[in-house]
Amino acid sequence: MHAYARIDPVMTSTPSTDQGSTSGRVAGSIGFAAYPLFFASGAAGLIYQVVWTRMLLARFGAGLFAVCAVLTAFMAGLALGSWILGRLSDRLERPFRVYALIEIAIGIAGIALPFLFAAVVFIDAWAYGTFGQNFVILTTLRFSMTFLVMLVPTTLMGATLPVLARFMVRHKDHLGLHVGWLYAVNTFGAMMGAFAAGFVLIAIWGLQVTEWVAVSLNLLVGFAGLLISMSIEKQSGRRVAPPPQTSPGGKVNVPVVEWRIIRQVLVVACISGGVALAAQVLWSRSLVFSFEFLKNTTYTFSAMLTVFLAGLAIGSAVIGPVIDSQKKPVRLYAILVCLIGIAIMMSVAILYTGGDAMKIKGVFDAEKNELNWILAVINVMIQTFAVLGIPTLLMGMAFPVAARVVVHLGRGGYGVGILYAVNTVGAIFGSLLAGLVIIPLAGLSCGLILLGIIELLLGLWLLFSFRDSRRQFVLMTLLGSAVLLFVFLGLDHSKGLQPLSSARSRMVFYDEGPLATVAVVENHVKYRTIYVDGVGVAGTEPMLQTDQKSLAHLGLLMVEDPERVLTVGFGSGGAAYSFQLHDRLNEVHAVEICHTVLNAAPELTAANHRFYGDQHPLEFSDQDDLYSIILDDARAYLRYTDTTYDVIATDCTDLRYKSNANLYDLEYFEACRQRLTDDGVVVVWMPLAGLSRDMFKVALRTFHRVFPDMAVFYMNNEPTHYILLVGWRDEVKIDLGRISERIKEPDVRTDLAELFLDDPVKLVSCFITAGEKLEQYLEGDDLNTENNPILEFESPKYGYGDAPLIDNLNDLMSIRESPRRFLAQGPVPPRDLERLKRYEAALPFIINGHAAYRGIDVEKATRMYMKAREITPEDLSVAAMLRFPLIGLRVQNESGYIPRLLMGRILMILGEEDPHRLAEAWDYLNDAHRILVELEESGNGSGHQAHFRQVSDWLRILEDQP
Repeated sequence: MHAYARIDPVMTSTPSTDQGSTSGRVAGSIGFAAYPLFFASGAAGLIYQVVWTRMLLARFGAGLFAVCAVLTAFMAGLALGSWILGRLSDRLERPFRVYALIEIAIGIAGIALPFLFAAVVFIDAWAYGTFGQNFVILTTLRFSMTFLVMLVPTTLMGATLPVLARFMVRHKDHLGLHVGWLYAVNTFGAMMGAFAAGFVLIAIWGLQVTEWVAVSLNLLVGFAGLLISMSIEKQSGRRVAPPPQTSPGGKVNVPVVEWRIIRQVLVVACISGGVALAAQVLWSRSLVFSFEFLKNTTYTFSAMLTVFLAGLAIGSAVIGPVIDSQKKPVRLYAILVCLIGIAIMMSVAILYTGGDAMKIKGVFDAEKNELNWILAVINVMIQTFAVLGIPTLLMGMAFPVAARVVVHLGRGGYGVGILYAVNTVGAIFGSLLAGLVIIPLAGLSCGLILLGIIELLLGLWLLFSFRDSRRQFVLMTLLGSAVLLFVFLGLDHSKGLQPLSSARSRMVFYDEGPLATVAVVENHVKYRTIYVDGVGVAGTEPMLQTDQKSLAHLGLLMVEDPERVLTVGFGSGGAAYSFQLHDRLNEVHAVEICHTVLNAAPELTAANHRFYGDQHPLEFSDQDDLYSIILDDARAYLRYTDTTYDVIATDCTDLRYKSNANLYDLEYFEACRQRLTDDGVVVVWMPLAGLSRDMFKVALRTFHRVFPDMAVFYMNNEPTHYILLVGWRDEVKIDLGRISERIKEPDVRTDLAELFLDDPVKLVSCFITAGEKLEQYLEGDDLNTENNPILEFESPKYGYGDAPLIDNLNDLMSIRESPRRFLAQGPVPPRDLERLKRYEAALPFIINGHAAYRGIDVEKATRMYMKAREITPEDLSVAAMLRFPLIGLRVQNESGYIPRLLMGRILMILGEEDPHRLAEAWDYLNDAHRILVELEESGNGSGHQAHFRQVSDWLRILEDQP
């Protein structure tokens, strides 16, 4: 039978009684200073991880393989450090001084690392150009580069826990207490570092200053540690860490533990580390569907990381004082592992309820259109804790208990080091398997259930190994089986996590891919929307079709002789389809980061016309070389490719979500400019909603800084929620003759006719502003950059509802310019100029009508559209808006009275010009009145009295009409 009892000669020597007792008292009293220092060290470590990860992904891109490479390299360094320094730490006579020097070294490495990252860019550019889209080779190279660059600081970070454990662990009765508290204090520090970086530091000071904060913490901890170490040495002599306490006979008090037990615990700790990280990935992907506000924002992920670390820290702090009183810590560890597995399975049930009962109400004031950001963050944390609070608390308890089994007197540093190393190695594989294997094969909820089963089986394996633990084995088996049956059989896993807006909506596509969960939902009026992690990004309704088609056509109509174009983001495939309608093009490239989005294309044929997908015939089958997909992050692709484009169209979603704001920073726009041909243009989709007035200016100012010759277009054929920014390399030039010629192409005209934009004068009238007025409007210094990602942190705090959309559009209208000022030189038919003037005059009425329509003020909207029609009777889009097609679809597909009431009132107003419409108005209002009477008779009329009186009054008015 093997025993864990090999003691380093330095530690087995028996000192004099005076030296040993003095050293122990001094180190024991001053050694508690290690806790606040280790707290600060943990905070610095997480700040580094957040900052370095962002810096590297800004260079590599945020694709799955790049994320895996960076995370794996970081954690591999931690594991290596805890392994190597753990083995050496027990030979140290001055471990606290070594710890202090390690902290100083980490700080120095932190200063140097950003400069090394700059060198990585050159190597990565070579690798990208050489190996292109070969993910295996490219990911391997990126991992190797990241690992080598971060080798020194991450290895040193991994060494801090075993070295401090060597200093603190001196008595077997306090072994578990000190290891548990060291782990807890360091994790509490990590939690505060994650919170500070994710909520405060980067938002206020940017990445570089935030890293300097971490560097300052390391240097402060290091020099403070040196002072403490010298103080200990001065009072107690040369030896800093006293030997372990000996028995009266002078022998070292080391328990004999079977290697079999230690090996089992290390195996379980390794696999549990993998389960923990894999579960964290799956929880993060799943929880975003539960949040009402701050959905999928940088604050969401920062809050989830904070809660995860808080659970670990609290768990280890709670268990610390009781570990050393446990006669059978292996049994306790096995029970905790079983409970972790059960808690992971139970978290799936909470995910399906969303933790709504625990949320704070009144987060959003609809009347004032204000979001209480602090309460919204608290709600995210509450819902997160409801899902993963108990599992992470148990995980935090498990590590110190495992340390109590593995770590023994005289080899404290080695024991902690090897335990931390195997746990981290497991975490590396867990994070990789989560994205590459578990989610694609099992999905999110079933993946969590699978992880829970694995963890439960690990604990049962440990319990089964001991004869005196059979009762606990049976109890955990029964409890785990009951929870598994409840979660697996009691929940409807078929619908997935994507919520449906109404009972009449239906899911037509759902796939939990490795990078994102993609769903296509059809609403009750048969329009379809594609959602990525719960956020709608494209669809088939007219407003979204305008978004996609105009993004493609507008840029191509501005370029003299386009041959090659790039669209950033596939979405529903609508923009890619519209690009291919232009005969002049030789190549259409689409860069898409998430392959799962492409799989949804066959369900969105109203947008992409079946041009892409294996299940449908390709409409462009004779042009196979025309279109190609580039699976990559757009930033990385534009940074490294040598290909130049005549048009680059960036189609993004709301800047609040995930890392979308990265496609609106200075460096991205500069990369776009570098890949443009001399006569090329960049077209950027920019939301009007979701941005305060200040943040809206920051977004436009950042684009203007790279493209001073830019114009703003608002496609007013629909009450759209976005603008298009068009940037030229030299000067703003709108060639009305060229636009007219291009629109004559049959396919192009047909596509634009769906939007009522096939009239070149109408399309040019969508121009809002450019030139000096725009430049004055954008005066200021705040820009959205990689170092200062203002939009990512500020946009989620504001802009829920229609108020910001209307405010930002009104601001643009206040600096409005005539497009006639920017027409290219050349003959323009006088009739077109006269029509353009009229379309310009009609624009304010159209925009006011859109604002009223969004506020469901159909009376004002109708009158505004009627005034616009008086000015431009040939504008088919205005005529279409006066039909209010969406309300008409609601009438056809809904049984309620509201759409009939609205349509009746619209027709009453139209009847002022055309009396024939009054009969239709009567029919709609009479139907609404009948439904309201039925509600009253059934006892459900409460709350509808005002509408009942309104309908009755309108019907009396119609009765009085001749």
